[in-house]
Amino acid sequence: MDRQLLAWPDRWLKLKRFCRKNCAVGPLSFARLKAKGRDNRVLAEALSVNAAAHCIIRFEGNGNTVELGDLKIRGILKIVVCGDNNRVVIRDGTEIVSKLQMDIWQGCREASVTIDRDCTFWETAIRNTDHGSSVTIGEGSIFSKQTVISNTDEHAILVDGQVINRAGALRIGAHVWIGQGASLMKNCVVPDGCIVARNAVVTHAFEAPRCVLAGMPARAVKHGVEWDLAPVNSFLDTCRSVRGNGSSED
Repeated sequence: MDRQLLAWPDRWLKLKRFCRKNCAVGPLSFARLKAKGRDNRVLAEALSVNAAAHCIIRFEGNGNTVELGDLKIRGILKIVVCGDNNRVVIRDGTEIVSKLQMDIWQGCREASVTIDRDCTFWETAIRNTDHGSSVTIGEGSIFSKQTVISNTDEHAILVDGQVINRAGALRIGAHVWIGQGASLMKNCVVPDGCIVARNAVVTHAFEAPRCVLAGMPARAVKHGVEWDLAPVNSFLDTCRSVRGNGSSED
């Protein structure tokens, strides 16, 4: 048995109780796990003990799966899944600076949230409540403070007795920058390389990559943009250094 489990017997007993009807793989004795239901799984073999200590995971339902890669967690990762056969995946290299809260609730079935490698979250809430709906975030995307991804209206809107506001797939491409206070609403698509401006509200699917999306509702206000993770001054200093080295060689 892991020495850390022996050093923290209360944590080991807590994990053992969780695993009577559910399954946990990884250093999750240091996580805060709760489950009402059975056949739920937390797979986190690559997760460090330090990162696990910042995780809160709660299930209310059956057959749900949470898969966590090698994450960098300085703040809090909270995942709440209420329903059956839902799936959450966060891949290697993703960093949580302050808080990432993910909610699949209201008895949701077969919904999913997938976050690709090397994303960064400062303070983000992700909500998914409609059966079969999905949220997908591409590699290397970053999310500023007070950002919301809400792939649901939560309450039904009907016309002639028919629900007209069901959620499907919400997709965020690779290398996307979501500005502070921005909200992404159900079924929207943000293509690769885009920038979503501060306080923008994205309500529909865009097609062109490398755009700046701004406004309420958001529209493309600039095309053909590129962005770099480096701060402006650092980026300019690097460019000057490269130019200087090039001219000296000439």
